[in-house]
Amino acid sequence: MWLTTALVLAARLRKRRIALHHHTFAHVSRRVLRARVLARVAGKAAVHIGLTRDMSRSIEASYGVTQTVTVNNSGLVDPVAPPHDTAAQRFSIGFLSNLTAAKGTMRVVDLVRKFRETGHDVTLHIAGPVDDEAAGRAVEDAEREFGDSFKYWGRVTGDRKQEFFRSVDRFVFLSQYENEAAPLVLYEAMSANLPIFALRQGAIDEIVTDDVGKIADISGPWIEECCAWLETDTSRLKPQRAFNLCLQESYDAVDHLISFLASGTWNPDSRDVAHATGDLT
Repeated sequence: MWLTTALVLAARLRKRRIALHHHTFAHVSRRVLRARVLARVAGKAAVHIGLTRDMSRSIEASYGVTQTVTVNNSGLVDPVAPPHDTAAQRFSIGFLSNLTAAKGTMRVVDLVRKFRETGHDVTLHIAGPVDDEAAGRAVEDAEREFGDSFKYWGRVTGDRKQEFFRSVDRFVFLSQYENEAAPLVLYEAMSANLPIFALRQGAIDEIVTDDVGKIADISGPWIEECCAWLETDTSRLKPQRAFNLCLQESYDAVDHLISFLASGTWNPDSRDVAHATGDLT
């Protein structure tokens, strides 16, 4: 962030327009000196880009900035093609992430173990690179314990990632990573029309809304809540529709931002803007 501050100072000296993209909660969930310095150097004319509305509001409150715009991450993902018919297949749960303890790898295995203990026949699909020993052991435990009811996909990209999402019925994301913001994988799951169960962290509760899935708190009986949710009918949920709405909001916000960078005029009264802070409808 200090390097960014130096670049921003150089930009101000050259009278350039400045837009700062905040893509981590490291300085949003708490006030950080280097972020305060960056905001001061950027000045009141700078535009600050948040990933969700609450993130943008927190940046305003913490660092005294007045020009924020919300550009969610939906525009950064490749939408997943419609799934094939999985009605005849065994019920399956998916989890995709960098596999670490903080990202929830062990919690996912514990969840499926509990769900299987209640008599449910379920397959667990895990994808992503193993990034710490604890997560690696959890994957090995799942392979040994669940047998052919478990599949580890490794790192997935492109068509392989599309195949992963089309192979599962529900998506779970149990991260407690301290700097978690707005994970791309949630938008990917939404684009695949997958109902999502997630733990509250960062801006996740702004993404997994009531029409997408369910949010729980790590301090509560989240395993029991998730097991109960997995048994419910989620046909009323519309994750793909929610994704499409997010995508349109993202495009509108980018257009508004480009207009500012081109003209130098910040227009909080634009028809695309819901509040003086620059948040979009």
